[in-house]
This record gives sequence, structure tokens and C-alpha cells, in this order.
Amino acid sequence: MPTTPAQPSASAFNIAPTDPNAVYLQAPTGGDDTPAIQEAIAEVRRRDGYGLIFVPEGLYQIHSTVYLPLGIRLVGFGAARPLFRGHGIELLIHVCNLPPTGDRPAVDGDIDQLFARECRFENISAAVVQTADRDDVDNMVNIVNSVCTNSPVFLEFRNDTPEPIANSSPIYHVRTCSHGLHITNATRRLGPFGTPTDLTPPALQKTTFDTRALEAIPPAPGKDYPNLPPVEEWVSVRDAGAVGDGATDDTHAFKRAIAEHRVIYVPTGRYRITDTLTLRADTVIIGLQPIRTLFVLPPDTPGFGDPGNPKPVIESAHDGTNMVTGVGFYSEENPGAVMLKWLSGKDSCADDVWFGKEYLTNPEYLDRWTRNRDGDWRPDRPVTSTTRCGLWITGGGTFKNIWISDWSAAVGLLITDTSTPGRIYGISVEHHLENEVRIQNAVGWSLDALQTEADDYAEHTLAVDMADCRDITFGNLFAYRRVALETSHPHAVRIQGCAGLTFRGLHVFSWGPHPFSNSLYDADTQVYVRHREIAHMTVRQEAL
Repeated sequence: MPTTPAQPSASAFNIAPTDPNAVYLQAPTGGDDTPAIQEAIAEVRRRDGYGLIFVPEGLYQIHSTVYLPLGIRLVGFGAARPLFRGHGIELLIHVCNLPPTGDRPAVDGDIDQLFARECRFENISAAVVQTADRDDVDNMVNIVNSVCTNSPVFLEFRNDTPEPIANSSPIYHVRTCSHGLHITNATRRLGPFGTPTDLTPPALQKTTFDTRALEAIPPAPGKDYPNLPPVEEWVSVRDAGAVGDGATDDTHAFKRAIAEHRVIYVPTGRYRITDTLTLRADTVIIGLQPIRTLFVLPPDTPGFGDPGNPKPVIESAHDGTNMVTGVGFYSEENPGAVMLKWLSGKDSCADDVWFGKEYLTNPEYLDRWTRNRDGDWRPDRPVTSTTRCGLWITGGGTFKNIWISDWSAAVGLLITDTSTPGRIYGISVEHHLENEVRIQNAVGWSLDALQTEADDYAEHTLAVDMADCRDITFGNLFAYRRVALETSHPHAVRIQGCAGLTFRGLHVFSWGPHPFSNSLYDADTQVYVRHREIAHMTVRQEAL
């Protein structure tokens, strides 16, 4: 633990971006600042349910827990980041689904299994990782490419079985640490005596630990996504004539801004778009709240109606260094629409982007969903296959913090025909009509914390469909089917013509009676993998 008070670091925003819909917090009072912060949060909830609070630099004294509901963002600005200092409280900020009201406590989400990559652990006298019962198949740990310093015990189980995993070296590299159900070469066709078999391959509950001592602490791995440009470089699209009222056609204003400026700031609003916005090689699009900063494609927009000739709303540059962050996309009744087509290169980034349906603009939606999560209520939505897909990637780069939840799209995430390195960190793909995720002819990708969710009007929707792919790694893939589903589906993941697949955490589940019947199906060998909770699995390390 640090022995000196934390000092504020440099802020990403040295001045506050201009947004007429945001709440701007006042400077610290010198006393208890909790009431002012909580009132600003309440103001956002009263206005829209979701939104932005800009917090100026300074030292804020916090005497009781601040409750921050989902969809509300605190954005610091100034020469240094704002510093929140707690006084006599166990929890400084509680990020929750809903804040406490009356006798109802704060509403929280669930906890997932552990996957971590490229971490640093220093000066830990207890175990670096302590986990639950070793013999529980749902209990999984996967740590990859991490470094420990003065931390001799790496992994222990709370039931003390078996002995903790340790390394006595002052500095050591954890190539991999994996605990749970392990399956090797999952879809091989031959049984133990060389006979063909369609039975699921053998699975072993075990713990593996691959480490080596180091002479010195290696340099920390660099970021694999770009920094935001300084705020002084941002040019508001409003200055180019965009209105953002949902009725005015803002297409030409965006095209003008793209042609004249590199960094385009998009304040909260609903921006009506009627033609493709083609980014230049270095264009950066910045919003700060994706559910409140929407690119809206009106129904039956000319040019977006042919599924056989898909047309993007935004198209990035081939091999570009583009960045799109903090914006959302909404379309309805446009069968040939692709909301975002990504052709950019390995140094590009799409971050904090939402693809969804209009119901999320209802400020009471989250409250009703939480109150009725086990009831019969669900949003009123059309069950028509209109938009072709949300995010279509034919390039590479980093894709993180993305929610693709378009009830009427055929496919949520589509990755095709690319050997450009790609990385996914935290994407939820939900409620699509054919495939949640489709990956075709892709090489050298990693997908960490990918979640899919099948809804009750799309019983035939596949979680992940892969064809002709090589060297793909998944870290904690969650394939979920909703409680209300009344029919089964044979498998969550389907592969054909693929080799070199690695799963570090595969979770196939439902709180209802019909999860996916199997986790994976290999169309080439016609072998099913039946286990639904797998800590580590390899699939055909050599091509057919």
C-alpha cells in the first residue's frame, strides 16, 4: 500500500469539452463534496437517465459512498485529474445498475470467471490469486504472459486443496496459469485405439502453471490502442453546421468536417445520416456517451435497402489509423445497412461504441428491466430482419468496450477476409437473428471477454460461426441463452475449415431450461464438444 497521499496525474482533457446536454460540476467546496456529486448524478437521471458530468480538477472530500448508476459518466478535466479522497468509508464509488432508494439497496450485476493477460503483480505477501473450491467445475482461472515481483505465492484455493502454487524467485514470468477443465485437440476424429468416434473428447480437471525466473523486471508492455488527441485539436461537428436534433439531415455537415479536420468532436445528440460517411486515413471521431451520441439512419433510406449490396453508414480508411470512440448507431427498416465498416490497420481503434435499438433512449428502461427481469415484460420491438449487420471488420486494430444489441439485425459482429492483427477487449453481442458473431477467412486474432446472448424470438441464432480461420484465441467467451427460450439449439460455436483455435475460458449457459446443448461443433469431423464450462481447450492445431 502507498505510504504517501496519491497525487493527481495529468488529465486527458485539459479543458472541458462543450456539450449543452451535460451537467458541469462545481469546483470542490472544501467540505464534504458527496452531496454535490450525488445531486449532479440525480440531475442526469432526471433529464435523460443517461449522460455526462464534467468534473473540474481539484481535491474532492468524500464522506459517504457515491452511487454511480450505469450509463452516467464522470469525466474529469483540467491540468490534472480530479482527485477523490474518502474519509471513514469502505467504498468510495459504487458503480451499480441502480442506486439505492428507500428500503431498496443498490442493484448490482454478477461476477464472472477470471481471465487476465499481461499483468504486473508486485510485493504481494498473500497469494496473488485466491480462488474458491478447486473441484468446482465452474471455478476457472486463466493468467497469461504476466510478471510477478516479490510475490512468492501465485495461486491458492480457499479449501487448501492442493498446496498453493508458488515460485520462490524474486522475479518470475508467468507464461500461463490455468485451472479448470482442460481439453486438448478437441475435435479429433480418432478414438484412443485409432477408431473413428463422434464422442466428445476427454476432459481433465487440472491446474497448469508454466513459469520461468527472470534476472530483471522487463519493460511493461505498451498500449495497443492510441491515445485521444489533445482537446485543443478537437473541432465540434456543430461548428460545421450539424444540429443533432434527429430531424435535420446532418450528412453534409459531417462530410464537410471530415474533409477539413482530422479530429471531430461529436457532442451528445441524434445526428440524422442519409449517406455513407467515408473517413480519411487519419480521421478521429470522438463522442463521450454512446447511448446519447447517436448516428441515426432513417427508415427506408435510399441506397441502404439491398442486403446483397451492403452499404455502410460510416466506413473507415483502408489500412488507416482511424479512431472512433464514444458514439452509437441506430437504424431501422434498412435491410442493406452496415452501421460501421472497418477497413483500418493494426494501429487503429474503435472504443466505447454502441449499436442498438431506440428503446434505450427511454430513461425508465433500465429501472423497468431490473424490476421485471424475471417477469413477462420486455421492450416492444419488431421481429424483422432489416439491418444486415452492426460492425463489419475487414481490417484490424483494437476493438474494446463495444455493445452490439440491435434486435432487428441479422448479424452483430462480422469479421471477414483479413490477416491484419486484431484484438477485442470486452464486446457484448446480443439478440441478433442469424449469428451473433461470424468470422470468415481471418488470421491472427485474439478475442477477450466476448459475450453473446440469444433472445426468445431467435431460437436458431448461433453464438459464433467460424469458417476458414487460423490462429484465433478466445479469452473468456460467454455464450448465453435467455431464460424465456422454449427450444434448444445444438451448439454455441460452429467451425469449418479452421485450425489453431485456442479457448481460455468457454462458458455456455442459461438460467433457463435451454442452454446450448453443446459448446462446439466441428463440421469437418462432425464431432461435438459437450462440456459447457471449459477452462482451456485447443482445436486442431494442424490444418486438415
